[in-house]
Amino acid sequence: MKKTTKRTKRALTAVLAGAMMMSTVAAMSASAYKKLDIHDHYYESESWRSAESAHIDYVKEMRTRDLDLMRKTVKTVTISNDGMYHAKSVKLYGRRILSVNDKAEYVLGGWEQLNPNTSMHGLTSDTFNIGADYAQFAFSFDITWGTDFPFSGIFWDKTYTTNWNELDITMNGTCRSANLYIAIGGKRYKSVQDCYSHKEWRP
Repeated sequence: MKKTTKRTKRALTAVLAGAMMMSTVAAMSASAYKKLDIHDHYYESESWRSAESAHIDYVKEMRTRDLDLMRKTVKTVTISNDGMYHAKSVKLYGRRILSVNDKAEYVLGGWEQLNPNTSMHGLTSDTFNIGADYAQFAFSFDITWGTDFPFSGIFWDKTYTTNWNELDITMNGTCRSANLYIAIGGKRYKSVQDCYSHKEWRP
């Protein structure tokens, strides 16, 4: 009986030792797997950052090239008063692209008045050129003895859509029922009819 008890104790001891060893091995394996997972995630993260950085560098290069080209070309602007009224305080404003930053974004300058004539009699028009690197625009006009500033505000802020070279602004109607039409690149972009009174927009 004593021999059987000793033999049983030895067997139990061996089983317990084996179980402890397996538990230790499993814990070590789990720890190693966890470290490997973190290690892999680190490299995946670094790879993603590298790809993003390469993409930004590419976009920056392309936009810098486009800006260089824009600086060598012009946009043709025509402002017409086809209405039976005197348009006063006629102002076209623009913001020019100055550079491309490290995030591949265009950096813009302040608002500038672009049109040489700020007063227009009916059935007259002005045509002039501006640099193609102007990327945002605003327009404002007032009517003598008529509606106060039928239109006054920003009408184009699509900074990254620069592949057009013609801007046509047409005022018409009557002194109390003015209309405004804006065409960009030969296509009608904005149409405002029977304009009501506004406060003057200023940069």
